[in-house]
Amino acid sequence: MAITLKFQHSALVKISPLKPNIKARAKLSKQTVFQKLNAIAIENSQVLVKLMTDLSTDFSVYVTIMNKVTNGFRIVSQNNNYGTYNPTNLPRDMIYNNQIFFSLKGDIATGSEGSVTYEVDGTGQRITFAFQCPQFSDNALSIPLNETNFDVSYYGTNQPIQWNPNDTNWGPSNNFPNKGHPLYALFVIR
Repeated sequence: MAITLKFQHSALVKISPLKPNIKARAKLSKQTVFQKLNAIAIENSQVLVKLMTDLSTDFSVYVTIMNKVTNGFRIVSQNNNYGTYNPTNLPRDMIYNNQIFFSLKGDIATGSEGSVTYEVDGTGQRITFAFQCPQFSDNALSIPLNETNFDVSYYGTNQPIQWNPNDTNWGPSNNFPNKGHPLYALFVIR
C-alpha cells in the first residue's frame, strides 16, 4: 500500500512501504523520509511568509518639511483622502531654519493620499504640499498651491532615510519614484 502526499507549490511525494526482497528499490530510512517532508514543509512556509509580507506592505507617506526662509508658517488645513495622520493633529507651526515630520499611514486597500496647507505668518500667503502612495496608481508629490515668492522643491525615495539639512542626500529636485512603497518625502522651502 502506498501513501501519496501532495503539497501546494511542491511535487508529489510518494511513500511506499519497502519490500525487503526487492533489491532494485532504494531503501529510505525513516530519517530520510522525514528530512524530505521537512524540506517540503519549510519551502511551503517560506511561500506563505512571502505572501504575508507582500500583503502587509506599508503604503504610508513619511513627510519632512524643511523651512529655510526667515519667515514662520502656521497650519491652515490638513486633508487625508486616504490614510490616517500620525500625529493626528499635524505640527501647528513651522519656524525658521527648522523642520517638521509627520506620516500619513495608508493601508493595503487604498494606500494613502493627502495634503497640508501652511500660511506665511501675517501675510495670508499659502503653500500646499500634496503626497500620495496609492495601492494601484503612481506615487505623487506636488505643490498644487504656492502663493509666496519662495521656491519649494520636493524629493522622494522608497528607502528609509534621515534627510540631511545640507542637501547632501536629497538627489535631484522634484524627483521621486513613481512606484514602490512606502514613500519618504522631503519638501524644502527656500
